[in-house]
Amino acid sequence: MVEQPLVLLSDSDMHPLSVFLSKINQGEIGIAFAVATIYMIPTLLVFQYGEEYLVEGITYQGGMKG
Repeated sequence: MVEQPLVLLSDSDMHPLSVFLSKINQGEIGIAFAVATIYMIPTLLVFQYGEEYLVEGITYQGGMKG
């Protein structure tokens, strides 16, 4: 979803990291790596916290055949 923030937000300081990642030039690979790492941290924390619930849900659904 890169296009939606570009259309809805006129101030470039308010753009999310996904838009920033798409605008990084080839010479700034280190910055791109740092931003991508920061961008993944919340998702990894949510997965780590909810992994047992995810496995439990998959196990529960696997036992129910329609």
